[in-house]
Amino acid sequence: MTKTVKAILANRVYCGDIVRGKNRKTSQVLEKAPKSEWVISEDKHEAIISRELFDKAQEIRKNGDNSQNVRYSTPTSENIFKGKMVCGHCGRSMERQRPYESIYKFRCPTRYSYAKSDCVPVLIRESDLREKLLDMLRFINFEIPSNHNSAGIESIKTELHEVQAERIKNQRLLDGLYESLIAGDITDDEYKDIKTAYTSKISELVAHEKLLRQTAQKQTKQNTMLAKASESLVAAQNGSGLTADIMSGLVEKIRVFGDRSLQVKFTFMNRELPSREVAAYE
Repeated sequence: MTKTVKAILANRVYCGDIVRGKNRKTSQVLEKAPKSEWVISEDKHEAIISRELFDKAQEIRKNGDNSQNVRYSTPTSENIFKGKMVCGHCGRSMERQRPYESIYKFRCPTRYSYAKSDCVPVLIRESDLREKLLDMLRFINFEIPSNHNSAGIESIKTELHEVQAERIKNQRLLDGLYESLIAGDITDDEYKDIKTAYTSKISELVAHEKLLRQTAQKQTKQNTMLAKASESLVAAQNGSGLTADIMSGLVEKIRVFGDRSLQVKFTFMNRELPSREVAAYE
């Protein structure tokens, strides 16, 4: 739609002109010709708009295009909030914008890319966002679970070793069962019954092994996450500011609302924490 509107605004036919030679054929291929080669015949038919108005529209378009291609003296800073910013009303990911040299902001795109009625205005400066998060991290008495130690993992490994040993023992008994049948130590019916019992037991042990491995992997991942969160929290509380590493270790998601309040999902909490007055948490 934007390209269509731009093409209409730049079309000289509306002010009575005819433009020829916009395209040329080269090696049997039709391609666009540069504007310097166009042949423009002015006032060849009745104009819909005045030439003055058309020229004014071109000037406005030119200024608008230039304003959208602002080149700042410093490169864009790292977006440490990437993938974490969400509109608290419509749930869409928020856009990071740079309206001025040293100012960044996050904006919900719904009202601008979809329809105004789909969401309320949600906008927050990155500097304000940092301040709110640092207030929460520095002054609120967080309690990160202290169970990020190896005791739980070692217990699971011990149980896993016992289950593996039991499975191997039952598999050996099952493997030797046919020899007992051939030797005449057991009957056919006994062989079938004992084989069924061993097979069922082995299946249960295999399933238990799988569950224990999954539990150990999950516990290891959680312990690593908690250790990283604890280190990141100490760094933030010691005044080092917010960095990509701290954000990665502490924050999963940040919801922003129309009044610029936040709801933060920290990596070490099962619920989202609102950014109320710090005193409410001390």
